[in-house]
Amino acid sequence: MKKIITVVSSCLLFLCPLVAQSSMDGVIMPDKPDTKPYVDYSKKVSGFWAGVDVSSGASIHIDNAYKTSVTTNLNAVLGYRFNSFCQLGLGAGVKVYALQQDRIDPKNDGNIISVPVFFNVRGVMMNPRSREVVPCWSLDAGYAFFDGVYVAPTIGIRVGSLERHHFLAGVGYVLQGSEVCRTDGTHAPGYTHSIQLKLGYQF
Repeated sequence: MKKIITVVSSCLLFLCPLVAQSSMDGVIMPDKPDTKPYVDYSKKVSGFWAGVDVSSGASIHIDNAYKTSVTTNLNAVLGYRFNSFCQLGLGAGVKVYALQQDRIDPKNDGNIISVPVFFNVRGVMMNPRSREVVPCWSLDAGYAFFDGVYVAPTIGIRVGSLERHHFLAGVGYVLQGSEVCRTDGTHAPGYTHSIQLKLGYQF
């Protein structure tokens, strides 16, 4: 009897793998899961970055030879970030003359819009590690269509505890080439000088 049980058990042990293999024929197994490591881009020191800002201000004239204009700007920048101290980018925007007194449209058709295209460089002034608020700087340099040369340095603060994702606030100066209108009614190619308040966000 023991011999019969032993023989039957051996046969079952031999047949089980064969039966299991035959039952798996034609069954599609799921793909292996993607094992690529997760990358938290908010913590990357270098890489591509983008930012937007809105600013508004008025032109200033110490000699009272020119009238004053009020403008509002909306800009967007895309570039590469080496670290917190050095970010480079290319930007474009729209500049709207809400009050146009010291600038004459070159085509004299009442256009109140200018389109700046510029190179941007920016960074912080101190190590931001373990600091949520740090002083920062920015410089735009390029050309504004329907106006002329466009240069806009800004100094302010950067707010945010992450390596990326920061709110920006600052005070800027804008040098704008344009057809300038004098208080005596004459006009000629020249430059306007403006002080602006700027708010932005970068990531």
